[in-house]
Amino acid sequence: MYISTSFKNSLLNFTAPITTTTMAPATPSSNQVCPTAYWNSTFTIVAGSTAAASTALNRLNSPTDITFDGYGNMYVVDTANHRIQLFPPGSTSSTSAVNVAGFTTTGGSGLSEFNTPSSMAVDDNGTMYILDTNNFRVVKWIRGQPLGFTVAGGRGTGTTLDKIGTSYAIYLDDQSNIYISEYANHRVTKWFNGNLTAGIRIAGTSVLGNTTSQLKNPWGIYVDANNTLYVVDQGNHRVQKWTPGSVNATTLAGESGVAGAWSYQFNLPTDITFDQYNNMYIMDSGNDRIQRWWPGSTYGVTVAAAVLSNSKGIAFDPFGGLAVADYSNHRIVLFPAVCPSTTTTTPAPLTNAPNQVCGTALWSSAFRIVAGTTASAGATATLLNAPIDVTFDGYGNMYVVDFSNHRIQRFRNGSSGTTAGVTVAGFTTAGGGGLSEFNNPSAVALDNNGTMYILDRDNFRVVKWLAGQPLGFTVAGGRGTGTTLDKIGTSYAIYLDDQSNVYISENSNHRVTKWLNGNLAAGTRIAGNSTLGSTPAQLNSPWGIYIDGNYTLYVVDRGNHRVQMWSSGATTGLLIAGESTVAGAWSYQFNSPTAITFDQYNNMFIMDSGNNRIQRWWPGSTYGVTMAAAVLSNPRGMAFDPYGNLVVADYSNHRMVLFPVTCRK
Repeated sequence: MYISTSFKNSLLNFTAPITTTTMAPATPSSNQVCPTAYWNSTFTIVAGSTAAASTALNRLNSPTDITFDGYGNMYVVDTANHRIQLFPPGSTSSTSAVNVAGFTTTGGSGLSEFNTPSSMAVDDNGTMYILDTNNFRVVKWIRGQPLGFTVAGGRGTGTTLDKIGTSYAIYLDDQSNIYISEYANHRVTKWFNGNLTAGIRIAGTSVLGNTTSQLKNPWGIYVDANNTLYVVDQGNHRVQKWTPGSVNATTLAGESGVAGAWSYQFNLPTDITFDQYNNMYIMDSGNDRIQRWWPGSTYGVTVAAAVLSNSKGIAFDPFGGLAVADYSNHRIVLFPAVCPSTTTTTPAPLTNAPNQVCGTALWSSAFRIVAGTTASAGATATLLNAPIDVTFDGYGNMYVVDFSNHRIQRFRNGSSGTTAGVTVAGFTTAGGGGLSEFNNPSAVALDNNGTMYILDRDNFRVVKWLAGQPLGFTVAGGRGTGTTLDKIGTSYAIYLDDQSNVYISENSNHRVTKWLNGNLAAGTRIAGNSTLGSTPAQLNSPWGIYIDGNYTLYVVDRGNHRVQMWSSGATTGLLIAGESTVAGAWSYQFNSPTAITFDQYNNMFIMDSGNNRIQRWWPGSTYGVTMAAAVLSNPRGMAFDPYGNLVVADYSNHRMVLFPVTCRK
């Protein structure tokens, strides 16, 4: 409506108000993933085209970072085109983007331009914060505006806190404070919202290094709700955690200073993010994979891998997919999330074989071979090389410690000498000291969940290894050999109780130590005085051990050719079998015994190695009865299978033999 007025011969225009619907703010994607998520490694290209760099709106040139808003729009830092591109949800390689910041593809230093931008963040209002790398500044850019304004740096490069060095990553917290990972200055700085004067250093010393206080070319960063800072310390191939105000960090992931492809290592990692379960996701650029680390884990699991080229940033899309900036391929690829139904049939727990035998049991000495081939050492799946210990799970699977092949082999129920075993722990037959390797493992125990506890003899440690995982983690020892209680000596037997405490029979230290579940600092000595001897307080090269329901300890005191019983808290043992210090073949004697177990009637079974026999001792008996005997060669470990058969590790014959049980009527 127009009304005439005499004021300067003008017309006043009154426009009726327009009713509009206001869209909700474009809250950034919240990194929500389903609890059963896995990611399909058959990725899709959602922006750009493989190896086709261009300034066209449907092309990219060396993208380094990505983020999403709550509408599913994808923002791409198109680095070599000096711009920020916005792609709508569902975009493909042919989709044209909208240029939302940086309006010259040749770059520049004006407030409408960037010079090699490398990282960005979007706040809840859709405002962009862009790391303008070669202008040494962070630019705040309100969407829809023709230019931005500097909120950090902008004074050229330098090491003083009013400047930033060459940098490749930023993080924006919920107060709009900006964290900058200064690659060239080996530090992370925090610039408070509204303070344009200078930042404060919150991680690193500004001097390149690999100590707990230093960083080397840091890249991606993340800040959690407690203001704890996580830094991808790229040059040190690790992830460091810095609590607020701390001057030193702890290493959360990676092997400091070592590039590698094992699941506990990285090779030039670049980016980091978390999901709602506090699982950490790392872009392991040099290994072309994304690794997920559970809270407290000592290794990562590959959740996405493909042939990429110099991959940089990662981000979750609103549907839990993982998007990657595939820098040298000039594209963004998406690994879609797959969420299987949580309604599954769960198998019964892998309860250990309970050593149940019939009351009239006899064992035939006509054994059969259930793994390996007589006198044929080898590293193939059907062969063994000096097997030394054996145990069973509740499904009847047999776990064999394949000593000289440095691995644990699992053989299915009903196996024979031609059955191929599956390697479930120890993935190099040459041995080693890494967490995926063993150096002459000598014993194994299983808990009710199928988790393995493995005595890694020549690495002087016990390793806990979850079923199906690519490596384990140390739960006892691991500090080299020694006689102090934080170390273990050369050892050949362990026992795991129902609280997951680990008992170690230390052959060379002439003692048995107990390592409480969760205490990695040191064990306690519960038998032997660490000095070789034959008195009731001493042991001589102990081997097999067993703990009963009253926590009474039974020790195969091999060098003394006897079995000693140690009540809980006792300082001396009681001789219950064998003639102390005398090797012999009479029924009351042993010759270098190695292993011990019990049945449900408290009958004790001893592997009398030097006499090639298994002896059963009834409770209170003064002699043993031979239950199984054969021409073996240096037999070591033994165990009951779930059917009451006795299985022996026939060490120098490179085979596992089974003595079948018969139950008389």
